Amino acid sequence: MRADLKAFATSVLKSLWGSFFLITSLYCLLAFLPYTNHMFIQAPPYMWLALFAKYHVLLYWLAVLCAAVGFWPQESRPAYVLLIGAQAVVGVYLIFRPLAVNLHSDRKALIGALAALVPIILMGLWDTGRRLATMRRENLRDFQYRYAPVLYAAVITAVIFFAAGQILAGSARGKFSPSDSDLMILAWSAILLVILGIFAVSALNVMGMMAARMPRPRAARIVLMAVAAAFLVRTLFLRFCAEAFSFEGLAAQVYCALLGTAVVLLVLVLSLPLMAAQRDIAGESMILNVRRPLHLGAYLLAGSLCGAALVLPTVLGGGDWNGFLEHAYAILFWILFAACVYSLRPVRAKHSLLKIIAIVVLAVASLKALQTTEIFWGRSIGKTDDDIARAFDRYSARDASFDIAHRLLDTSRAEPCGDMCRIMRQYTDLRDVRVNADVDLVDRLEPTTGNKPNIFIFVVDSMRPDYLGAYNSKVTFTPNIDALAHDPNSVAIKNVYTQYAGTSLSEPSIWSGMLMLHAHWMQPFSRLNSLEKLARTDGYKMIMSKDALLSELLDPSDDLIDLDPNKRWNQMEACTTVGNLEAKIDSGAAQGKPIFFYSQPMNVHQFARNNQPRGAASGWRAPVELGFDARVATEVHQVDGCLGTFFDYLHKKGTWDNSIIILTSDHGDATGELGRSSHSLWIYPEIMHVPMIVHLPPALRAANTYDDSHPGSLLDVAPTLYELLGHRPVKANPMFGRPMFVGNPAQEPAPRNELFMASDVRAVYGILDENGRYLYVIYDSPAKSELFDLVADPNAQHNIITPAKKREYDLRILAWLQQEAKFYQYQPRTASFWTP
Repeated sequence: MRADLKAFATSVLKSLWGSFFLITSLYCLLAFLPYTNHMFIQAPPYMWLALFAKYHVLLYWLAVLCAAVGFWPQESRPAYVLLIGAQAVVGVYLIFRPLAVNLHSDRKALIGALAALVPIILMGLWDTGRRLATMRRENLRDFQYRYAPVLYAAVITAVIFFAAGQILAGSARGKFSPSDSDLMILAWSAILLVILGIFAVSALNVMGMMAARMPRPRAARIVLMAVAAAFLVRTLFLRFCAEAFSFEGLAAQVYCALLGTAVVLLVLVLSLPLMAAQRDIAGESMILNVRRPLHLGAYLLAGSLCGAALVLPTVLGGGDWNGFLEHAYAILFWILFAACVYSLRPVRAKHSLLKIIAIVVLAVASLKALQTTEIFWGRSIGKTDDDIARAFDRYSARDASFDIAHRLLDTSRAEPCGDMCRIMRQYTDLRDVRVNADVDLVDRLEPTTGNKPNIFIFVVDSMRPDYLGAYNSKVTFTPNIDALAHDPNSVAIKNVYTQYAGTSLSEPSIWSGMLMLHAHWMQPFSRLNSLEKLARTDGYKMIMSKDALLSELLDPSDDLIDLDPNKRWNQMEACTTVGNLEAKIDSGAAQGKPIFFYSQPMNVHQFARNNQPRGAASGWRAPVELGFDARVATEVHQVDGCLGTFFDYLHKKGTWDNSIIILTSDHGDATGELGRSSHSLWIYPEIMHVPMIVHLPPALRAANTYDDSHPGSLLDVAPTLYELLGHRPVKANPMFGRPMFVGNPAQEPAPRNELFMASDVRAVYGILDENGRYLYVIYDSPAKSELFDLVADPNAQHNIITPAKKREYDLRILAWLQQEAKFYQYQPRTASFWTP
């Protein structure tokens, strides 16, 4: 018992040490990539990230102390002294040159990501090597794993994760009602997991046969398993990096290989002492077979794993970016749950190599046969192969276990991308892009001689138009926004889109009024910032809720009022902001100048963290029975109440009829109803279609007309304000937006029939074509191309792409990318280790 407790205590210390270095490595990797550098490093959405960076040096020394105690050898070992001493020397260096503070998207961050894995690898190799060297020369010829337990584990796993997805859907939609297609996909999920389990058990048994012929069978078996596990971790994380933010190339290969090695060595460092202690109790190593298993502990662990799997998707909600946590947990569940099942049925098996090969061949043949005949057995899922494939993709969005198996067994759709993807990546997530000259929407920007109405711009992050009564007759929970839209001097423009699927490029495009290079972000941005130039030229007092992104976009010399200082971006919310705005106006902070107000409240955003009361607290309930997502509807209803208070305030102040009010969103969000989740990573109608409600002073409304028959863009906000304030004509340039309102219909720009679209994270580009009828999108990883007829298929669920159409649209996307590069005088760089 004493040895067991000691092994447990040292493993805890080692886990703290290893976790610190793994988190440090991932933190530096996020800093290296331009998009994640802004979203997670420069503007951390969670307090613990900021605290981790602030106290990194102190945490480093605590980690080294944990390692010094946890790895303490029974006798003097020079390697121990050398390794701990080297970490201490690095700790002294960090005191004077902290790593985590002010990390930038450069090679220093990548070096830090790689270097943080080195202590785990070196200590892991030393500790694992000395433990393997002491293992007995036991005969393993008689031990192999049985196939039956993995079949039980696979089926139970499929059911548990299916139930978790149904619980998540039920909590959002107010009902738990799996369809026939859902049940058929559940069966397919179980089959995939069974086949994957057969492959895993077969690989373990083959490695056991190989190890049995070596001088130290137990040690050899562990080494072979570790190598296979490291390769698997490397493959999974490499795929995640490619799909999450197009991080590929030599740097990604090296990093993921080192990460896989470090993770597996850390697992061995933690588990081998516990195995040795358990061996002393049970008489045999846990990695082989426990003859006297602790049944109660196995049942408790299995039950805990299942319980956590059931509630995790609902608890995380939209806060799991790209599903990273759910996918990581699914892999952990596979391993631990299978171990529990095997420990409860510790029966040895004997398989010949020929039998193992036959089982694998049968599994592969069965998989291919089912794939080939899916059009017959999958009729309840879809009428065509494409329908079935899309149904699997939709199901993958809420079942991380199925998604991993789906991809590992290569049953998901993918296509060769080649040079097209390579070129797209050359134009994506660019770093260190400079603006060499001012770019202006008009030839000469001079102070206006006409009226200067107050300007209030509300960009409600992630708010979709179908959650507003002005756009959807089923909505009854936005009375104030609907009243704004129905005001005689207001217009609810229905055919408006964002050209960027996420905030980090969409918000800069609103301020600039022009297409942006895929950079986070071009500097100095003041040379492109059309709204900032307008406010300065016309003498507006800038009052805004200044988030971390605006801090990068606005000139530091601006004389502005920040309504929400010291708030993280995901804490910005409408109620506090408009309350502070009213207080500033009442206090005379505008100094008699017209007001230019901008705010991007995060109430509806999936990562929102604010302390405003939810609908349930006031007795209001979201109408989930009508198909609305409970969280989103509740947040939109809350925003509506806050904005209604402000609109009443403007009426009481007598400034309503001298105000331009623009209510829009930087993008929408996929909330799971179509099997798609989140934004930034995808281009779909529910993400790209945005509301646009514009209220004008009566004189301006009477003097201007608008055309809603052609697609509009968020790029049009800045040109519209230029036009309304008399700064005209806005230059006719395909890179620029265009006024939504014009005083003389004869001067209206030529109709816009297509919009170029992009993800703000990775190499995903699209074209909204033929006046909004067709939507084409190409993804780099996994490579796929999709074309939707939005007239016949408004939810974009049926891909109608043909080779000829793909070639046509790919060439048009390349033309747009080259046009942007030429406009900004940017020369794409050849990929290198430091700039993938």
